[in-house]
Amino acid sequence: MYNEMASCHMARHPCIQIIQAATIPAPFCKRENIKQFQNAKIKFLLTFKKVRPPTRKLLWNFGHR
Repeated sequence: MYNEMASCHMARHPCIQIIQAATIPAPFCKRENIKQFQNAKIKFLLTFKKVRPPTRKLLWNFGHR
């Protein structure tokens, strides 16, 4: 929350004081960058997928101990 406020208002982290935080319903949201996350079917890409061995015999080939 501090990072988002600092980027929107060009202020440093120690200069920001959060007085009140509240959850609002979706129809009352005003900002476009927040509205894009209100979709129930939103999906995010996996940036890193861990390679796992297909069987226990291949554990040593994949670097596990």
